[in-house]
Amino acid sequence: MGLLILSTLLQAGGVSLTAQTRENGQQEQHNEPEKKESADRTRDDNSLRPYWKDGVRLETPDKRVSLKIGGRIQADWMWISEDQSVRDAIGDQTSGSEFRRTRLYLSGDLFGNLSFKSQFDFAGGSTALKDVFVALKGIPGFGNIKVGHYKEPFSLEELTSSNYMTFVERSLPNAFSSSRNTGMTVYNTQLGQRLTWAAGVFRDTDNGGTSLNDGVGGTFRLTGVPALSKQKDRLVHMGLSYSVRRPSNSVLRWSQRPELHLTDRYLDTASFPADRVQILALEGAVVSGPFSVQSEYVYSAARSRIAGDPVFGGFYIYAGVFLTGEQRNYKASSASFDRVRPRKNFAPGEGAGAWEMALRYSTLDLTDRAIQGGRLTNLTAAVNWYLNPMARIMFNYVFGDLYEVGGTHAVVTRLQLNF
Repeated sequence: MGLLILSTLLQAGGVSLTAQTRENGQQEQHNEPEKKESADRTRDDNSLRPYWKDGVRLETPDKRVSLKIGGRIQADWMWISEDQSVRDAIGDQTSGSEFRRTRLYLSGDLFGNLSFKSQFDFAGGSTALKDVFVALKGIPGFGNIKVGHYKEPFSLEELTSSNYMTFVERSLPNAFSSSRNTGMTVYNTQLGQRLTWAAGVFRDTDNGGTSLNDGVGGTFRLTGVPALSKQKDRLVHMGLSYSVRRPSNSVLRWSQRPELHLTDRYLDTASFPADRVQILALEGAVVSGPFSVQSEYVYSAARSRIAGDPVFGGFYIYAGVFLTGEQRNYKASSASFDRVRPRKNFAPGEGAGAWEMALRYSTLDLTDRAIQGGRLTNLTAAVNWYLNPMARIMFNYVFGDLYEVGGTHAVVTRLQLNF
């Protein structure tokens, strides 16, 4: 049904779904009458040429229409051990495995000024709406408009895809990120994409993109790259994000796991009355060839007379190095990090792929005034093996220290394929 709808839309724009190549069309033109030659040429000019570039792509000869079919598979295994005091306070944590993400998507650009994406996640045996949006691009003197269900413009770590994160899970302060909601965003780049800005309004929605509550928020992000080498292998990134929100039903709740998706939530404020919350994130990153450093500080202030207007916060900092000489690739248009490409793909006797090591420290405090949500500090060490641009194997050791309670040790591995 989806392909039928896509075919109908494309044909309405003068594009036919055919894999016939230009060379085949030209060969037929020598053997057919002039009338058929003209028809074949017209059909060929409107055909979609399939090719491979980090995924299956289709494109018309004039590039008015381009499509991409892609997805990701992330299979995780976790082994965990916690102090008895943690078991008593949180509950017994169990080793296990899961498909963290299993996604498929179709995206594309249509007729020079429209882009779209439709992405769904099937992990856990259910279907969740991820990125489903349409964007109108290149509005003179204005920029771009995006409408749909997608990530709010907030936080470098959140906006960097899970395909390209250095660690298996995002850091503790990511608890304050709203991630995906349904809304509208205006955005643009300036100064040769060295300055980006985005501002949007969103409604709090469920995994199906549906909102039946009064939760609404406005989110803004501004980034800059004050230093950038000609080879783009050395750069400095700086940015800030701000979000002001009216919580759904005037009830707010923050919680977080110890950077382990299969565990219970170690921190939890429980629900408390709040009619507004402001969230500020300051971000920075430095890339110098194979070395990189990244950090963010996130601050949350709730307006809650009953809870005493509590303030929460946290930060992370991490450093990484590619032992084989590669670097983190910066995507200027979205001010986030992108796909790593090994110098030599893994192949016995030919190449070892890319090897990366990293260390992260993160902390989150959800205790203030009348709210006793707890404090947690994490230390995570990572070794990543990139077999090629689309496959990698990740190893994380995670130590979580729950303040005045005890410690948790875990090892997590991930096999990932993304295209």
